[in-house]
Amino acid sequence: MKRFDLKQPAAFFPARGHHKTNDVMTEASPPRKPSFPLQRNAIILATAWTALIILGASWHLFEAYQNTLKSAYISATRSIEKDLTYRRWAAGHGGVYVPVTEETPPNPFLSHLANRDVTTTSGQKLTLINPAYMTRQAYTIGHKYYGHQDHITSLKPLRPENSPDIWETKALQAFAQDKTEVSEPAKIGTTDYLRLMRPLTIETTCLKCHASQGYKVGDLRGGISISVPLQPWWRLMYTHATAAIMSYALALLLGLFGIRFATLRIGQHIRMRDQAEEELQKALTEYADLYNNALDMLVSVDTDNARVIQCNQTLLANLGYSRTEIIGHPIFDLYHPNCLEEIKNDIFPTFLKTGVITNKELKLKRKDGSFLSVILNLSAIRDKDGRIIQSRSVLHDITEQKWMRKQFIISEKMTTIAGLAAGVAHEINTPLSGILQSIQLIEMGLDPEQEQNRSLAADCGIELPNVQRYLQKKELDFFLNGIKSSATTAAHIISDLLQFSRPQVSERTSVNLAELIDRSIELTKTDYSLKKEYNILNVEFIRNYSPELPEVNCMAMEIEQVLINLIKNSCQAMAGEGGPTAPHIIVRTKQKDKMAVIEVEDNGPGIEEKISRQIFDPFFTTKDIGKGTGLGLATSYSIICDRHGGTLEVTSRPDNETKFIIELPLTGVSRSNKND
Repeated sequence: MKRFDLKQPAAFFPARGHHKTNDVMTEASPPRKPSFPLQRNAIILATAWTALIILGASWHLFEAYQNTLKSAYISATRSIEKDLTYRRWAAGHGGVYVPVTEETPPNPFLSHLANRDVTTTSGQKLTLINPAYMTRQAYTIGHKYYGHQDHITSLKPLRPENSPDIWETKALQAFAQDKTEVSEPAKIGTTDYLRLMRPLTIETTCLKCHASQGYKVGDLRGGISISVPLQPWWRLMYTHATAAIMSYALALLLGLFGIRFATLRIGQHIRMRDQAEEELQKALTEYADLYNNALDMLVSVDTDNARVIQCNQTLLANLGYSRTEIIGHPIFDLYHPNCLEEIKNDIFPTFLKTGVITNKELKLKRKDGSFLSVILNLSAIRDKDGRIIQSRSVLHDITEQKWMRKQFIISEKMTTIAGLAAGVAHEINTPLSGILQSIQLIEMGLDPEQEQNRSLAADCGIELPNVQRYLQKKELDFFLNGIKSSATTAAHIISDLLQFSRPQVSERTSVNLAELIDRSIELTKTDYSLKKEYNILNVEFIRNYSPELPEVNCMAMEIEQVLINLIKNSCQAMAGEGGPTAPHIIVRTKQKDKMAVIEVEDNGPGIEEKISRQIFDPFFTTKDIGKGTGLGLATSYSIICDRHGGTLEVTSRPDNETKFIIELPLTGVSRSNKND
């Protein structure tokens, strides 16, 4: 198993864009559609197949046509080469003597030759045939039996019959431009021929007949032309093309049938797949809904890089983050700093060994800086090799549960202390009254303004002014005043104890909170000790009241007492060491669901967390001895929570601010269902 450096926060839980998770999507995606419509694809494929077949067939027919012409060309080439061979043979022998017949009369163009005509010893008359005469007669036989139309021609023919036609004239002109061959399909009359013509140049053996025309060896004499009828080749090509077209047509039909068959089968599979996907998507949507709206917070973490890869909406709502602020970020950013030591040294090593963590109480950090108490349960996701690759956390919010438990403890404690306070107050009140009355009688007996006192002093031989001076010099008056002041302070404490412990009856009325707060502020400003010792007149009061807030059904005198206690507490805190140079108190009102909210916020030095946990406990105080009884906030808590069914909380950032938050039901119904 992979080991992690637990000193590094990234060693255990998640990071953006790394491990893909099998976790459910937090937002249900729409069902996947086919990438293209099947019918349209089938039509495109059929069209492409048809075009391919047509293209193949066209190319095949074109090749057949080209090969037919090529075959005809080869036939013509062989024929013309054979003719040239016979011609050269005859020329090499100076011609050939043949019997004179009607078809072979003496050549008048050879009359200049003395031995054109000869008679054999047997009396047979022979005439000399030159190569051209011999070739011409061979062409006549070829045309008669094979349909060839061969011709020896020249731009300067000896015989008019050897004059070129239009096509031959163009070919001869091309030879004059150094072209060595001209070949193309052409019509002679209405019949298709492949015509081929090659040049004839003057050779030494040719001068016997053509020297008189001024030719020299190497000169272009003319050309030999052969025209092969294409009709037999066309028939062969048509037979081959018909077979090819039938083959291509069969391939086209088979292909279209295959496409149709495949389309039907694929369509069936797609319908089955779509149905399965719809069912899967429905299940995923239901699962995603359950995942997102689960009462507990769920988060998945990549164990390779300690970053979050998935979380549900409940986590985002409880912590106040957006999804982009959570996904891909270290999981440790969400935990309270005080929990990290336990996580690194206890929870994570145990998880790496067992893959399971159950019922660990930790704290999460909200975006606004506040904290959330949770119970953590961890389970592992492993790969095929058994290595832990992800962790799934279930975080159960116990903040409200802990708060209710704390309130229950405070309520029980306050009930107990209230009983004790009532007993103590009654026991102390009687002797304390005697002390105060005695001090009052002593002051009255020493008052020189009263005639009775002066008369009695004279009877005793003393003067009261002298007694007053004696008391002052001995500083006995200071001790008498101290006794009176201490007794008075004790009387106030007893009064507070009785106020704290005694059930009170007060009438509920509809109250405008803005007016009640303003009245409480003005009453607090008249407090002599706050003006003298805490300089309340220099404190700026910032009022931020919601105009839409309806009137609240409450006991106005008691809420006023709570507000005065909170304002006094803020003034005393800001006047102490570390207080602000420009003290201010912000008082806000707003509506939250069916609750009216009052916030009293100061910019004092703040409250440490360990102190804020005890701040509503009876007799708990951080003030100097004689400066506070520790009952003000406890009494305020009892008034708000027990008598009005609301809540009283404190939030603070050390060296920054403190905020008391009061919530009162707008309906006037107590959350604790207690009747006044």
